[in-house]
Amino acid sequence: MQGQAIAQGTALVPIALTRPVRSAGRAHAAFLVHLIAAHRELPQTRARRRAEPDEAARAYRARLTRPAPRPVLSRSL
Repeated sequence: MQGQAIAQGTALVPIALTRPVRSAGRAHAAFLVHLIAAHRELPQTRARRRAEPDEAARAYRARLTRPAPRPVLSRSL
């Protein structure tokens, strides 16, 4: 070990204070607004609501009867 140079470190070290991390105990405002709108059944939340079971089953059956699109194969030279 004698006579050998000591390698310098390349570790990242903070040189300034960072922004405080937001507490995990508080919800984001957008999420709270969504919950309130969903609870009040406002029109903008109805479009994304789940379909009725019969309608969903028909959609799944229709998808199963159609063949999946074939991938397009190409070769670049």
